[in-house]
Amino acid sequence: MLDHYNHYNHYNHYNHNNNNHNNHNNNNHNNHNNYSFFYLAGISGAGRGEDGAKATAAVCNQLHPMAVGANMLTIYPDSGLYKEIRKGNWKEESEMEKYREIRALVQNLQIPTAFAALGASNAFQMQGALPEDKEKLLVFLDDVVRNVSESELRRYRENVRHL
Repeated sequence: MLDHYNHYNHYNHYNHNNNNHNNHNNNNHNNHNNYSFFYLAGISGAGRGEDGAKATAAVCNQLHPMAVGANMLTIYPDSGLYKEIRKGNWKEESEMEKYREIRALVQNLQIPTAFAALGASNAFQMQGALPEDKEKLLVFLDDVVRNVSESELRRYRENVRHL
């Protein structure tokens, strides 16, 4: 199933072309500050991601960044966080939790902004203009959660050699 979704890896089904994105940003220039937010799904740890996403969306809703970018945490064996996991001090989110976390972020963004999750850490890449593309992004994320298994997503994560 993952191979089927990788065909749509760049969010082809719902992709906004660059001209529409530029028009969106220009039309709302006065509503945006000249900075972007970066969100790292998974950094809150198991069971905490959706709350972290909602809190981040609340901050974004107050500060109006021109873009919100999201990537997913990938933990490598030589990292300090991996050592904390081995010691039992921190628990990693499942891959499905990370997708539900990204969904919570998109769902709770109530401002006009560009949203993108295009990094190599994301098995499924997506982008869109909010609020126009919110429903399409949510449907896409729901499809991933419904149709891709945890083991397929985990296999992808384990094969990310570097970011």
